Amino acid sequence: MTAELDALYAVMENVDPATWPGLTVAQRCALGRFAKPVVMEFPVSSVLELKVGHVYRAKRPARSGTIFKPVYNDRMIVWVSAWGNEVQYDSPSVSIGRKLPIVSKEKFLSWAGKDVTEGYPKSEWMEYPR
Repeated sequence: MTAELDALYAVMENVDPATWPGLTVAQRCALGRFAKPVVMEFPVSSVLELKVGHVYRAKRPARSGTIFKPVYNDRMIVWVSAWGNEVQYDSPSVSIGRKLPIVSKEKFLSWAGKDVTEGYPKSEWMEYPR
């Protein structure tokens, strides 16, 4: 019996009591006071700081451009929304005359692998190795 109680207490320590099934709203509010705060930890290297004018390379770089001049499918940030939740970018994969795409910050970060602004050729895209 004590092994079962020890296991129950161990589970209760790791579970927020306000999320137990079958509780009323009042019971959830009362138990919410005893809930442990959830600490969100993100590795520093996984979060990029998005800046206008910086160029970012994909986690899995691909070939873009023409047959005669292949380039990386990098993206350069043109605009970030006032709240920082949307990003507009330019890329060699965007057709000439087409509107520049606007995506959510989360979607851009899921695509982006690293910032490659330093050492990038000015006013052109970096060539893809043949």
